[in-house]
Order: sequence, then C-alpha cells, then structure tokens
Amino acid sequence: MAGDSLGTMVVAEDEISSPAEVVGFTAFHRVMDEAELRNIAVDASHQRKGVGRGLLTEGIRVLQEHGVRRIFLEVRASNQPARALYVSLGFQLIYTRHDYYHDPVEDALVMACDISAILSPSLR
Repeated sequence: MAGDSLGTMVVAEDEISSPAEVVGFTAFHRVMDEAELRNIAVDASHQRKGVGRGLLTEGIRVLQEHGVRRIFLEVRASNQPARALYVSLGFQLIYTRHDYYHDPVEDALVMACDISAILSPSLR
C-alpha cells in the first residue's frame, strides 16, 4: 500500500511465488473527503479468488483513515462481475454516461459509496 496527499494505491502480491509477484492493484485519487477509484486490475489467473474484494476493502480502510467519506467510480455497463462486486461493497448507481466508452461504444455507469459509516466485518 502506498499513499500521498493526492492518491492511494494498494497492491496484491502472490507471496507463494519467489520472488513475490504482483497479481493486482487499485489506484484511488483523493480530493478532500472524496475519492475516485481510477483503476483496478487483477491478473486473469487470480480473478474470482477474492483479490479484487481484498484490494477494494483495504483501499476503503486506508481512505477512511485519511478522512474520505465517499468514493466514486465508473464501470462499463457490460462488466457484470465488477458491478456485482461494487454493489456487494455498498456502491450504488448514481447516473449513466451514455456512449462514454469506445472500442466498443458503451455506457459508463457512475457509482458511489458512502464509506463514512462502513464497519462491516469484510472491511475490518
């Protein structure tokens, strides 16, 4: 995990490998008491194993420590696995940006989560 006044990154490593291999990361941009999830990526061989959830929950924990109260993100409308993960962590649809993505053209769903009161066991 790394952070500065403008951003926070969380990195997941496969510590079984020698040397340890990076298998995923999240990048957040902070502005005052809000943050935006700029990017999240998990290596294909480590997807569907909880790595993304772990990265997001650790990012939320760190952001809470820095006084962040709300996180925003954008996701492709067709990205059902990511959408399900975000909803399970408390993100809600705010609005749709029509034809936002290209190659292929697709809507972006803008989602937000109030993290000021999240104390669920998955975030401890």
